[in-house]
Amino acid sequence: MTRRGHRFLLYSATILPVACGPLSAQDGEDNTYAYDPAALLVANVRRSSSQEAHLNTLLESFREVDSDGNGLDRDDVARLEERMLARVREQHAQTLARVEQEFMRYDTDGDGGVTKAEMLAAIEYEQSGRADVDREFERRDADGDGRLALAEVAPRGGAQAEQFAAIDTDGDAYLSKEELHAALAARNSRRDPPDFAFERLDADGNGSLTIEEVAGLEGPPMLDARRQERKARAFERLFAIDANGDGILSEAEFSEAFRRQFAAIDTDGNQLISAAEFDGAQERLAMARDIAEAPLCTVPGPRNGTRALAFIAGRGELVSPVALGAQDRTTSIIKVAIDSGDEPLFLLLAADDPVIWDFSGATERLERVVLFADEHDDAGHALAGALGLPQSKVTFGEPGCFPAGRMASTGSRSEDRLANHVGAVTGISARVRPVPGAAGTVTFPAMVVEQLHRPVPAPDGFDPDIWWEAIAAHPRGVGDPELASLVTQTALVEYEWLPGEFGLAQMAAQEMIEPTDNHGEYRLLHQMSRFPEAFETLRSVDFVLGEGIRRPDGEFGTGCLFAADGETVLEGEHCFQSLRADAVQVRYDESGQSCLFRSRTEKAGCFPEDGRPLRAVDTPQGQQFMPVSEEEAGVPEITTERSIPGPALSPVEIIPTGGR
Repeated sequence: MTRRGHRFLLYSATILPVACGPLSAQDGEDNTYAYDPAALLVANVRRSSSQEAHLNTLLESFREVDSDGNGLDRDDVARLEERMLARVREQHAQTLARVEQEFMRYDTDGDGGVTKAEMLAAIEYEQSGRADVDREFERRDADGDGRLALAEVAPRGGAQAEQFAAIDTDGDAYLSKEELHAALAARNSRRDPPDFAFERLDADGNGSLTIEEVAGLEGPPMLDARRQERKARAFERLFAIDANGDGILSEAEFSEAFRRQFAAIDTDGNQLISAAEFDGAQERLAMARDIAEAPLCTVPGPRNGTRALAFIAGRGELVSPVALGAQDRTTSIIKVAIDSGDEPLFLLLAADDPVIWDFSGATERLERVVLFADEHDDAGHALAGALGLPQSKVTFGEPGCFPAGRMASTGSRSEDRLANHVGAVTGISARVRPVPGAAGTVTFPAMVVEQLHRPVPAPDGFDPDIWWEAIAAHPRGVGDPELASLVTQTALVEYEWLPGEFGLAQMAAQEMIEPTDNHGEYRLLHQMSRFPEAFETLRSVDFVLGEGIRRPDGEFGTGCLFAADGETVLEGEHCFQSLRADAVQVRYDESGQSCLFRSRTEKAGCFPEDGRPLRAVDTPQGQQFMPVSEEEAGVPEITTERSIPGPALSPVEIIPTGGR
């Protein structure tokens, strides 16, 4: 039976689409829970907390923000934000001053910039131990003559004196820095060269770092600034408990809101939280902490009388033929159907992966749609888009403020707690529906989700066997929407090959690749400019370059890339580290001798110091590698043409002839 036929049997048991019902008992019924921003006031209530003592602690913080003493208003929040940003600027200035002192050490030619060669030399100086040697040398060289007497550094003689005597290569009974450096270099001869992401810091790409760019090693100051801005913005939640709506939160309004929240926990009304009351309020307190800890997004709220709904998904069941932002991610499509009705709707839509939301039906009911995405492009634009809506009805959420992936997968949270978390992030009380995996079609306002369990057969232009692998994550296959009216912040990018296994299926159909005898491995038959990217199945996909074929651009996931011989590993860190069934690895043992290992600890033989080659010998303990006799030393007995070159100190595979 073919792989294709086998998968048909697996799918035939669930051949019809499955509609997942709404969260509440009837279509259109709202959650009983309503987000209450005042709950954050009891986020730090503990067992034995006293109402008035806790309130006084909160009022101290309130008065620190209310700098003019006339109640908390947005001017107070703006001044707090400025104080926070000033603190970030001050910390960054201190970082710059500290870096400036170090900069002279990096800038060896004194031209005011640090090249990659200069930076690597400075890192090598520290990592090699020469910096430590020099510092210790300066400490001990009291007379500053540039040498240390052996009698002083090893006054007790013994093994230490012998070691230092070996370092004293000119035999003058003194150690110089040069002799110590030479000994250190000999000891570190097998050490990896330093690695440094120079290009990441070289913001202007001119090949020379400035003090400001080097200070980036300490952390980007703007990232800290954004964190402080969000902390300050969190005070916006407090204005939601402004009872009279005058834009000023008075101490009286603040205190009344706290006492109301405390009373909901203090069931016996004695203004003290008992152990039983504390234990019974864990869900409420957890939601209060969610509000206090969640970022606050800037989101336009719905008008009075508008129904707010939030839908969170992992991805769509249908793959988009074009990518949002870049082709290194899979962009999928979720269809959104709006049922007829008079009540206006306000939708919050979020996805873990880049998603195009394709609207149809009674879209005139939509007051606004806010799109959130876990993925963003380099400019911070959400990798999300909407079809079937005018631009005036679409708003995009801020980067990083709505963690769709975590929200969709929080199965341990109650419906109320998830709705509370959405309210904490957006300031909107909405009914919430999470779908951790893929969604096909979601119908509003009932939020009925249709997930397809019947696989779509391979269309023309796709290899049918590989297609079955592709539709595991996206069972509806590849869509063909009309994208001219797409509303998005980011660029639309044409795939050279569709992502993941869909791209593999295209390549196989066009005879660009062919499968090898190894499962999940394909040989490139013709030159192409780019690999398909964003593989989503659990298995890795390996590639073998054909004769004369250059490595295409792009990444292909966690697989291995082999040279044309099918054995030499060109890429894939684990491909160097993992032994195949009949392979051995060359490593140093604990004594520093080069040996062959079958596993992390099992030796298969060691190379003699005289350089004789090894011969594979069958023994009762299995195949071992023994040095050939001195007479035979001129004739190597094992081939090493499949040896896999790796970086310094990395394991190297040697595959015995005839096996991979």
